[in-house]
Amino acid sequence: MSYTLTITPDAEDQLTELAAWWEANRPAASKLTDELNKVGVLIGENPRLPPVHRRRRDFEARRVRLGASPYYLYYTIDEGEHEILVLAFWSAMRRVGPDL
Repeated sequence: MSYTLTITPDAEDQLTELAAWWEANRPAASKLTDELNKVGVLIGENPRLPPVHRRRRDFEARRVRLGASPYYLYYTIDEGEHEILVLAFWSAMRRVGPDL
């Protein structure tokens, strides 16, 4: 059974900024929508496939890379709602991860 994918407002803002940058600066290389769709299908069907990135007592965040780009999608799994909650879209080039 697939999980529903929900993007938080913060992650939505990050994605909008990321898409605008790629469109303005790398239009020929931008396959962001395709990569997001691939990742969405992957984690929707197998949410535990990517390893845990950060774990606290009551919280677990995972991350998956968006194709060959330097960007990661960070998410958590809500078993009760059968939902994947996307927390952030973040560049590995920043050297510091997002505040989860």
